[in-house]
Amino acid sequence: MNVWLLESRSQPREWLGSVLRAEKVEFHVVTDLTQMGHDFRHGTPDIILVSETHARRDGALELADEAGYPLSGIFRPRAKRGLLYHWRLRLGAHKPAHTLLRKLGELWETRVAEASVHERYRKLLNRVSDGILELDAQDLIRWSNTSLQKSLGVDDLVGLSLEQIVKPSDVAQLRMLRRQHSAGVVAAVPVSLVNGQEVELDPNLRLAKDGSVLGSSLVLRGIRNSEDSNRGRELFVLYTVAILLSQAASVDQALETVLQRCIELMDLAAAGVWMAQGPYGQARGLTLEEPVRAIIDRICAGTSGKDRPQIYRHLNKETDMDPVDLQTFRAAGVMGLAIIPLNVQGKSLGCLWLISTDPGHFAREVVSLLISLSIPLAVAVDNFRHVEDKLMEETSRRQFYRDALQAVTRGKLFLVESDEFAEVWSKAGTSAGERLIRSYADVPDLRKFVEKTLSDEGFADERCHDMALCATEAAGNVVKHAESGRLEIRVIDMDAWILIEDRGPGISFTNLPNAVLTAGFSTAPSLGMGYSILLEMADALYLSTHPGGTSVMLQVSRRVVDPLEAFAAFDLL
Repeated sequence: MNVWLLESRSQPREWLGSVLRAEKVEFHVVTDLTQMGHDFRHGTPDIILVSETHARRDGALELADEAGYPLSGIFRPRAKRGLLYHWRLRLGAHKPAHTLLRKLGELWETRVAEASVHERYRKLLNRVSDGILELDAQDLIRWSNTSLQKSLGVDDLVGLSLEQIVKPSDVAQLRMLRRQHSAGVVAAVPVSLVNGQEVELDPNLRLAKDGSVLGSSLVLRGIRNSEDSNRGRELFVLYTVAILLSQAASVDQALETVLQRCIELMDLAAAGVWMAQGPYGQARGLTLEEPVRAIIDRICAGTSGKDRPQIYRHLNKETDMDPVDLQTFRAAGVMGLAIIPLNVQGKSLGCLWLISTDPGHFAREVVSLLISLSIPLAVAVDNFRHVEDKLMEETSRRQFYRDALQAVTRGKLFLVESDEFAEVWSKAGTSAGERLIRSYADVPDLRKFVEKTLSDEGFADERCHDMALCATEAAGNVVKHAESGRLEIRVIDMDAWILIEDRGPGISFTNLPNAVLTAGFSTAPSLGMGYSILLEMADALYLSTHPGGTSVMLQVSRRVVDPLEAFAAFDLL
């Protein structure tokens, strides 16, 4: 028996704890509701006692109701009649809980009608032929009906883990089911109990307000024939693989997770994918030496591009395989091999290969399932490769623009990524002040701010004037193209750095060369000088642009530069 107590007064708490421990009851003090909500996810009490005087009484009782405690009442200890507690009882433990509380004091039920209904439900559930379980957040059994106990030949399942009443080969399915529950997906799955009976496990979750699982109720329905069982397993495996593919972020992640789940859910020894561009795969429980992998690669190369899979169900009886290959497989403990082509839209990607150490594992229905799995796997791999090709193309294009723009401006313009931009700015010295850019009304103040700041730092009047002109142009671009922005100045040694950043749409690479090199070019309705003035006046210009905004950083030294330097090589265009 497990009792949780919410009591802020120390003397009643110590007294009640000593009384409960004398009755050999596990006793746990809850200090606040946050702890109580956390603890519901890590254990399920049989009795919850909440002091009438506790400031968070109603909140605690509400948490207990949400956690699935249907029976409620009031308890007054016989030896301390001044104390009064509200109680909540777990349905499966209500009989011993009632006995304990009546022994220690007076007991009143506050939901008499509801309690009697639950009692009738309990008796009804003991009469149905399907098995019924109540689980806590860790899948420990808190209550089971009579039908399931008789089927398993035990008197009490309370305290056992759900994994302990199913066959070891189905434990992986239970763990995958729990992962799906954590993601908000609830689906029935067929499993085999330890007595050999095939059942369909249909869960109903109890959730907290934040969506976390507090526990579950399970119905274990008997499966009448093996066809229903096989179909249920097939749907579960397909559904699981579909979820994993939808969550994968790369080819490697998609293949790794799907292969691992195939090994677990189909009880295989090893699995992998062979591709012309490079091998992918992983194995569990069976070490594949190089000669075995070489044979698999050779068979996959011969099967790739074909429509039919290559299946070797029983290598001890196989006659169509090369004798040397057979001997190598048998020495490694391989008794079954399946090679499934991965094809999408008439294009061959490679093969899915799977190994079993049990002869006869790759029956017709298993092969049918593997073919069904190969279709979404091939589509996912093809899609990922398409995306990767596009990303490589984009990366190459960006690098070309970086090199071209830097060459054309004789090393004055640097097109950089966000992390590179941040690194340069972090080394630009200490801040000399900043200003927000919200409208054209802010532009005059920005101009004065830049001139005064650089003048105070000892820059020549011509340099101050040039940078004020740059700030005016940059601020105008921000107002024209973005919602808002800011300007900041930093000074270090002989250089000043001026940052102008906005929260606009960024500059597309299609418009980038014109935007930064062509005077008068603009994608907005009104034309402006673009970045040409910035390139003329500054010693260096760093540009980072993406869909979330554009950042420009101007480097200006105390010396006066020739404004024609930036365009000295324009005749190369």
